[in-house]
Amino acid sequence: MEARIVRPVIAAAIPTTSVFCRTFLQSHVRQDDKIRRVVYFSNIPYATDPEELKDFAERFGTLEEISIPNDRNGRPAGFANVTFVNPEDAIACLNYGKTDSAMIGGRRSILHLLEQPRDEALPKYGVLNPLGKMSPPSRTLFLSNLPYDITAKDIDDVFQPFGKIERLNLRMFPFNLRQELLKRDVPICAAQHENGRSRGWGHLVFSAMENAQRVIDAHREDPFMFYNRAIIMDFARDGRKPSDQLYFSGFLGGVDQMKNTLESCRPRFVKLLRDSNTGEPTGTGFLSYNSVEEATAALKYINEELEFTVEYAKGSRGRGMEEGMGASKGTYGALPPVWSSVDASRHRRRLKELDLEADLKEGLAKVMQENVDMDAVKAMQQVTAKMLAENPFIPPLGCPVNEIPPELLAHIFYVGTVMEEEGSDEDEEEEGIALDEWEDDDSDEEEMTVSSSTNTKGTGKEKYSDEKAVMDEEDEESERTLPFQVLVSHVCRHWRDVAVNSTSLWTTIEFSAGVHPDRPKVWMERSKGHPLDIVIDCTAAEDEDLEDALFEVNSITYEVSTMAHSSTSEGAEGAKPEVECFTKEEVAEILDLIVPNVDRWRTLEVTANLYETIYTILERLSQCPEAPLLEMLQMYHYEDCEEYDTFSPPHLSKDFVLFNGNAPRLKDVAMWGVHLDWDGSLSYLNGLRDLELAYHAHDVRPSFETFVSMIHSSPELHTLSLCLSGPTGKQEDWGSSQIEIPSLKELVLCHHEPKYIQSLLPYLVVPNVVNLALDFDSEDYTDFAKMLATPLKGRTKSILAGLEMVKIAGLPSNKKAREMMLEQLANIHSINLNCNGDEEEFFDKLMETSTSGSGQMVVYCPRLVNIATNGIDGKQMKKFVEVRKAAGAPIARVSMSEDDVVDEREEAWLRDHLEELEFFEPSDEEEIEVDVSDIDEEDEDMDTDNA
Repeated sequence: MEARIVRPVIAAAIPTTSVFCRTFLQSHVRQDDKIRRVVYFSNIPYATDPEELKDFAERFGTLEEISIPNDRNGRPAGFANVTFVNPEDAIACLNYGKTDSAMIGGRRSILHLLEQPRDEALPKYGVLNPLGKMSPPSRTLFLSNLPYDITAKDIDDVFQPFGKIERLNLRMFPFNLRQELLKRDVPICAAQHENGRSRGWGHLVFSAMENAQRVIDAHREDPFMFYNRAIIMDFARDGRKPSDQLYFSGFLGGVDQMKNTLESCRPRFVKLLRDSNTGEPTGTGFLSYNSVEEATAALKYINEELEFTVEYAKGSRGRGMEEGMGASKGTYGALPPVWSSVDASRHRRRLKELDLEADLKEGLAKVMQENVDMDAVKAMQQVTAKMLAENPFIPPLGCPVNEIPPELLAHIFYVGTVMEEEGSDEDEEEEGIALDEWEDDDSDEEEMTVSSSTNTKGTGKEKYSDEKAVMDEEDEESERTLPFQVLVSHVCRHWRDVAVNSTSLWTTIEFSAGVHPDRPKVWMERSKGHPLDIVIDCTAAEDEDLEDALFEVNSITYEVSTMAHSSTSEGAEGAKPEVECFTKEEVAEILDLIVPNVDRWRTLEVTANLYETIYTILERLSQCPEAPLLEMLQMYHYEDCEEYDTFSPPHLSKDFVLFNGNAPRLKDVAMWGVHLDWDGSLSYLNGLRDLELAYHAHDVRPSFETFVSMIHSSPELHTLSLCLSGPTGKQEDWGSSQIEIPSLKELVLCHHEPKYIQSLLPYLVVPNVVNLALDFDSEDYTDFAKMLATPLKGRTKSILAGLEMVKIAGLPSNKKAREMMLEQLANIHSINLNCNGDEEEFFDKLMETSTSGSGQMVVYCPRLVNIATNGIDGKQMKKFVEVRKAAGAPIARVSMSEDDVVDEREEAWLRDHLEELEFFEPSDEEEIEVDVSDIDEEDEDMDTDNA
């Protein structure tokens, strides 16, 4: 009897676990009597010759069949099963494999009888979690190793008895019948589960955690089987925080189908994704809505009424800081999941690397054939040396980096550290399609490509961890990376010696969530007396980061309760509770570590949500004798305050003099919601270059005389920022003396009441200011805008006339005032506009043209070459660039908010007609629209009243 040799095909990528391999083989053996005659061979070479396997097995008896599976690309899978005619022959083959080496293709094969008791054939760690431990309990179960032809009904029938199932998210492959169904006008959503194929994993969400726990307990006792395959099961996290973006999967169709399907809950933006390797649609993408409420309503409608799946994606968020002119390009708040895939050539290279023994054998035979007189030992040494010469983990002989002097290598490390601290501008690019233009675009142009270049190397635990990180809710952020100086110190012993002894690498001492508590102490020891930059960040993570805040202990993550920082509903009494990542005792321990080294401090930056934390730090700093090297002092209190007349809480209103009034090198001071003994601090609040005062209640602001003293004692003051702060009192208390600041180049004015800022502005004599930033809202600032545009008493020109750069984040005013401002901005070359409110009229006015007496076309701001906008879409920007060029005042560089819609063609056009186009992530404040519609409605009356 001649044994058959077959090669069944596995329709998906092959996991490397033995559980999968054996359950795959069991699923292909249907007769009960046959399974007792099958011997499973694992660890065989990928290039195994079936005849060699046949010759080995026939020594023990007559064969019926030899099965060596191939994957869907025709490559060997690395395992096989041999079916004997008699069960006794299979036992004899198995026993030989246990006592002697079963060598197949030069590699020892591992033999198992396919029919074994379940506990032996499927170890518990294999059917629960290959890592050997379960994740924290939740309502959601992660299921993997599912058969590829499984349906949602199969899963529902098995697990419904354990409790109510809220949602089953069965991940599907792209549909091979997509084009045919579209041609026949088959309803796409209804055809999903009938025509799709499972990816082999999914998520099962129960209504209660107890139901999910019962499933896990039952699985431990008797693993669930689907089509003779034991599934892998683990807890998963309970979904994402609600956001304004949804991630959808299992949608079969293009833009037109999406438009018709979502007519009742139409999003403002959509991204449809396709696989870049195959070009096939993935059936996944993102839907973006104007608010969380709209997204939530759409999610409920789709999951209840339609048959494709949606869930919350990570919504966009700002950096919390204002973006200046030329802000770096940001990233979208929700990035698409990247599916692991390897192209054929790279997969073949990997298989060859894994088959080390075959490579050695081939290399040895070649060397001995070329050198007949060489013995086997020397030949093997030559082959090994050649292979190691191409090993990236072993430095080659004469490697240039090894010749770099330690001093130069240390400088390279320093430059890399500085670059990392300053941040990288190399963010990934994403493109989307505005739904408003569905009718005009072809579906091929509207669908976005998903990068599939992820490296999938790794087996066993590493492979499972990588897959779980991608598959478990698909919302994991980028893995935390080591600081650059730590990274280079782990490359080799020589680099470590150089890095550890380079004191300049270890001078930034940071205390914040996620930083190991021992790191600051170690870095301070390595800095060896050099000046230190101290950062104390006591704030808890904001927005969605609060929900995902983690403590890391021995590489195991535990979720922190979010009860303390859950947001209150609109209209509810009280504000959102503030939380800190350090307790009062932990702050005291931090101060105990750094205060003895206060004579080494070069910069100190403190951020906190609670003023109790600020008070503790101020009290301790007031006890320090001096800070002889301190150049920068920045303290930020972020707690929301509704009342700015008096400081709250009163028992923490005490003011302090820091460092015994002795900080002779201090140049940069920023105080956000943090007050000092201003009079007592004049001894060190002098000689400043940058001064920022923000969010101070009226009763804790410096007096007018003290404020003037700080300014006049700083003859080189370059930047002055006053945001809801400044000298206390009223204009009648300030006298008539003006505050002359001839050195000032940058001025920031934000959030003052109209009456206050109109009183303060005439006192500021700033003839050389070239950069002005304005941010006001809620009230009418028409009089203030006109004041900016006219020469004040005793001056020959307006403040605006000498500007080169201006930022207007908010300035509610009437049409006449805005025109007056633009007339005075004739010399600016850069402008930054937040156009989400009526400030958009500034943008529109910049496109207005007129004809001069000589017949030339004239526009506002004729020297303008740079513009940054928030709230302007691609169509508007294209028109703006065209008009300015036609008027003889071309724009060179444009920065746009990444939240504003710019389609591919508009972006391509802009890049062709500009020197530079970039996108930035706007701050939270810039995204808030100010309702001042009633101002312009009464323009005529206001113009008359204010004339």
